[in-house]
Amino acid sequence: MQKVTRRQFIGSMAAGAALALPVRRVLGANNAINVGFIGTGSRGGQSIKWFGELSDVRIAALCDPDRKRLEAAQKKNPKAKAVTDLRKVIGDKDIDAVVISTCNHWHALAAVWACQAGKDVYVEKPVSHNIWEGRKIVEAAR
Repeated sequence: MQKVTRRQFIGSMAAGAALALPVRRVLGANNAINVGFIGTGSRGGQSIKWFGELSDVRIAALCDPDRKRLEAAQKKNPKAKAVTDLRKVIGDKDIDAVVISTCNHWHALAAVWACQAGKDVYVEKPVSHNIWEGRKIVEAAR
């Protein structure tokens, strides 16, 4: 039996999540899924690349409080809106889903806000710092 490395496992999880998003289109949303990316650092940049390679995904918004990171991400995705406040991405009615790649301590709050706004959510690990935060995310998703 071949040993699976952590990197391979995480890569397959990301690929699985990316493949799950286009299912929404089958359910009648629209021709492409508009995705907002909250956090454009190294991990966020990887997510933008992965999701951007899918034909049914449109990179609609980029968000990062660090303007240098945001500008670098927007150069690669000039059609995407660029904002520094994650609430603008979450509140945008044109955004169908968000990918959260922020600093770890923002994951839970951003996920709850996005769920409350009716967005589909993909959150980088760790999803939360403790069980209470994790439960709040589940409650918001339900």
